[in-house]
Amino acid sequence: MKDKIIKAIERVTGEQVDVNLAMHSTNLLFDLGLNSLNLIEFIVELEKTFEMEVDMSALSLTVFDSLDSIAHFVNQNIPKNA
Repeated sequence: MKDKIIKAIERVTGEQVDVNLAMHSTNLLFDLGLNSLNLIEFIVELEKTFEMEVDMSALSLTVFDSLDSIAHFVNQNIPKNA
């Protein structure tokens, strides 16, 4: 799953992600230089990649602190029948 998340980040940024940085970051958005527009694009990529729908009203920026927290969020929101 983390590989798919990293690929989604790469599609948004257009750059290869330093996997070591992504795996150990505690402020992933900042460390990867993502701005607010990139964040929205990344959320859309997550929705496409994992065939899920993100409830923006229930979303917190802390979800994007680390690769682990993103993976946890996806696991919690991915459709059960997927």
